[in-house]
Amino acid sequence: DRLFKKRKLRSLIILTVHDSIYVDAHPGEAEEAIECLTVGMLGVDEMFQEFYGINMSFPLAIEIKQGPNAFAMKEINGE
Repeated sequence: DRLFKKRKLRSLIILTVHDSIYVDAHPGEAEEAIECLTVGMLGVDEMFQEFYGINMSFPLAIEIKQGPNAFAMKEINGE
């Protein structure tokens, strides 16, 4: 959310469920929203340090899917 606001995106994070984040991407912002999600999810170590002052290692793998709705998504270049 901080990255979306920093970049002044009109896309919205509409739902988070466990380890999933659903975004309603504004037309023309899908690629930038995907970049923000990738940077944000893979930057948990840095955010944990910033928020709590503790060095932790969170080895994460992410998967990003895109589609017109939650039932018609296809995976795109996952990390």
